Amino acid sequence: MLAIKQLYDTGALIDQIELDDPDAPEVILTLLRSGDSYSLQLMSATAHGNTLWIFFGPALPLPEHQADDKTVVTFTVAVNEDASIASGRLVVRRVFDTEHLEWQFESPDLAKGEVFQTAVNVIPKDTEQAKCMNEDCSIRSQKP
Repeated sequence: MLAIKQLYDTGALIDQIELDDPDAPEVILTLLRSGDSYSLQLMSATAHGNTLWIFFGPALPLPEHQADDKTVVTFTVAVNEDASIASGRLVVRRVFDTEHLEWQFESPDLAKGEVFQTAVNVIPKDTEQAKCMNEDCSIRSQKP
């Protein structure tokens, strides 16, 4: 479940809550707003007192439904006090409702030149539901 933690003119903080797994890390997404679209600037995951951060620059545009395009951004990974344990380029290819992510590492040296591929399925718009979490609806959650 996604819950809006903070909403402001230039963006939002989104909290990802795993209802079925109390040991799941707390995931916070920092989004930037530009017009009617959002992009991901930072993702953090905290579990057992440790925090992993992934910074994107420029911010990674969130997917558009039925879009077919390619985006390249840089990423930096940090853990706790280690400000940069890994960095590189992220190539995102969107083909309709799937994003293919290609992580190309420039550091650390042992990962230099390595490429990792992941994919993300985009939830179709007609299955999204918003629910108010408080009386004035300033906090909403979305659950597919």
